[in-house]
Amino acid sequence: MLKQDDLIVGYAGLYPLKSEAIEKIMSGVTESSFRTGLLTPEYITQFKPGEADHVFTIIGVRQGLAKSTIYGSRAIAGVIEALEHFARNGVIINKLYGTSRTQDGIRLARGLGFKQVTPVAEEDDLLRFELDLAATTSPLFQKYQRIAKQATVRSTKK
Repeated sequence: MLKQDDLIVGYAGLYPLKSEAIEKIMSGVTESSFRTGLLTPEYITQFKPGEADHVFTIIGVRQGLAKSTIYGSRAIAGVIEALEHFARNGVIINKLYGTSRTQDGIRLARGLGFKQVTPVAEEDDLLRFELDLAATTSPLFQKYQRIAKQATVRSTKK
């Protein structure tokens, strides 16, 4: 959570989800359905090696503030730092998923290297995105990739 004085100006969330929840979100279930039905304890796994390989991410920044862009950058940096922390502890995340219907969010997802996924059943105007962390060429994820590779090598030597 990002705060300026006592005002919440942004947030980021990482949800390690079971594959069935990811499939439903990406296939076109409405946003209200997945926020209330799929981002719930029975579909969330733990950040443990082998359990958190597919993670749904949410980033939100209060618009209309002079530093909204800076807050957005800080939220993204926080997500990347968290990914690196998990990798150092053997939790290798293969794919990130996200959604957006705002132009800023769509531009951000594409700028980070996320690929748009076309849902089977388009029930709303929500765009869906996924990022393969091992294959992305985005420089923002190069350090994560190095850490994840080192962690994988260490775990295979055990």
